[in-house]
Amino acid sequence: MVKIYAQGPDAIMKEADRIVVNILRNPEAKMKRYRKPAILDNGGFQGKTVSPAKLIEVTEKLKPELVIAPDVRFDPKRTMELHKEYAELADTKIMDKTVAVFRPKIQDMYRDLKEYQRLGYSIISNPTGENYSEGYSKFWKEVREDYGFKIHILGAQDGTYNLIKEYYFDSIDLVSQDIQEFKDIKRNIEIAELKYWRHLL
Repeated sequence: MVKIYAQGPDAIMKEADRIVVNILRNPEAKMKRYRKPAILDNGGFQGKTVSPAKLIEVTEKLKPELVIAPDVRFDPKRTMELHKEYAELADTKIMDKTVAVFRPKIQDMYRDLKEYQRLGYSIISNPTGENYSEGYSKFWKEVREDYGFKIHILGAQDGTYNLIKEYYFDSIDLVSQDIQEFKDIKRNIEIAELKYWRHLL
């Protein structure tokens, strides 16, 4: 079953299977309040690059279900450098629940997959809107079936919801401010899981 993480108002948080906690936004308070496992986000979307050591420190303290490895928006080279540093510092237990933010240039995609395998990552994500498009469906099928990675859809927003049927994924975090929209998306994921993805399970 796909795990649905959410960030948004309280009503959406309570509807979600899990919640997203941002390292920049008082994570301890939210974890205590909702008492659910959560994704620990790295703050990259907000333009803040948390150090690998700091992210590991907070991960050890909060024990989230998933943690997003440090990344820099629109900078594949720096993102890979941070991912390498993180992998050198993190133990196996943390690496097993760390999501690598996959954002290489097209010509480097397969090379970077092999590098993530070497570093010990097992969950691959791509920021939605960058490489989640119909033209990449074959590639993402290979990521799962040939390379053995789990797939997380990171930061899904309005423009990417229509792609849900195109991909099997293990988890997704949704950015929504409207409770009805969130319920509709959740229902669409459940329908797609039953109708379209069963052969991949």
